[in-house]
Amino acid sequence: MTWLQLAMAAAAPLWVAPEVHTDRSVTFILAAPKAGSVQLWGDWMAANEPQAMRRAPDGGWSITVPPLRPGAHLYCFWVDGVRLADPLNRQVKNGYPGLSSILRIPEEPLPAPRGVSHVHVYRNRATGLTRRLHVYTPAGYRPRRKPWPVLYLLHGSWDSDRDWLELGQAGEMLDRLIAQQRTVPMLLVMPDGHPHPSLDVSTRARNLATLADEMRDHIMPIAERHYGAARQASLRAIAGASMGGAQALHLAGQRPMDFGTVAGFSAPGDIPSGPALSQAWPARTPVRGIPRFWLACGRDDEYLGQARQTFEFLERAGYRATWNLSAGGHGWAAWREHLEQLLNSSVATPSSAGTRFLPAHRKTFAVYGLIQRETGGGALFWNLAPCTSAKAFCRSVTQPLGPSPPRRFSPTASRS
Repeated sequence: MTWLQLAMAAAAPLWVAPEVHTDRSVTFILAAPKAGSVQLWGDWMAANEPQAMRRAPDGGWSITVPPLRPGAHLYCFWVDGVRLADPLNRQVKNGYPGLSSILRIPEEPLPAPRGVSHVHVYRNRATGLTRRLHVYTPAGYRPRRKPWPVLYLLHGSWDSDRDWLELGQAGEMLDRLIAQQRTVPMLLVMPDGHPHPSLDVSTRARNLATLADEMRDHIMPIAERHYGAARQASLRAIAGASMGGAQALHLAGQRPMDFGTVAGFSAPGDIPSGPALSQAWPARTPVRGIPRFWLACGRDDEYLGQARQTFEFLERAGYRATWNLSAGGHGWAAWREHLEQLLNSSVATPSSAGTRFLPAHRKTFAVYGLIQRETGGGALFWNLAPCTSAKAFCRSVTQPLGPSPPRRFSPTASRS
């Protein structure tokens, strides 16, 4: 560094990236001495309304926001009507309508074995395009110990296949829930939901059609052959946020016997310029093998009305559907909460084959079983739960599947 650079650095005010205080409140600062107005936008703000920042005599603009929930948040500045990412923050997310900066609010660390994130590149034989997906494998993962329960997780229209890991923190969440014995070890498969590069709304139907072909010809075969993903519907689920939620609903509608659970977060039912949800899921009498639907949305979400209509349509059509209303808007803070609720929920998977074997967690030696319940309507729900005993499994499977009180089936810890 030259003497001139040192002199300039000494004369300039000291600007810092967002400062996270001990109570999780955050102070944002931007140097824009010639700006007439500066606003801060953050994905935690109700109604997506930017907040005005205060100008200091030295030309800096600042604002302190109330404590934020732990996790990743997106924010940007609006300077005289122009969107601007934070120039002092190297963590940037690229997406429509422009660059956003990433703010991470730390949470209390939980000692837990960590899984591994994999990037898998493949070539779509039909389109000739090089494509990519992410796979998260839990701690203790061994590909030969299969079948592994699998959740196919789809992203929103402004996102990419890596964002469920970077912004949704899905891998860290899965590790924590497994360590707490609140869910079973499973694979997370996160494909790119934009087979065609354009983000124009008119391409959504074309994206859906191409993605459906990729799920059949590439994504699911890759997960099964290379990572040991299960092929049984009772060990498969598909979920997504926003556009990804709508895609999950329609993709499962094309293959209704392939998934035990279908989940949508902030999910509109219809695809713009594409098929209506009623075409994917026509009214029918529910039968064994048809998946359970799990839908969630935030109270301040702009798609709340559409998401609620999706749930009501499925309920009227005769499908098993659960509705979850949470705090938050249309963003990652709410979707992280929805994913955790889904992973922690009692996933309903009717099974004609009886008890399913689930892989034990190698690091903690947690053994998981299935609790069979019978509802008033006679539907069978299999609830994932940690087993306190691994005895008498062979004896239990020979007994009839009776009604309440629930009976616990305890598979042995042997590999499947």
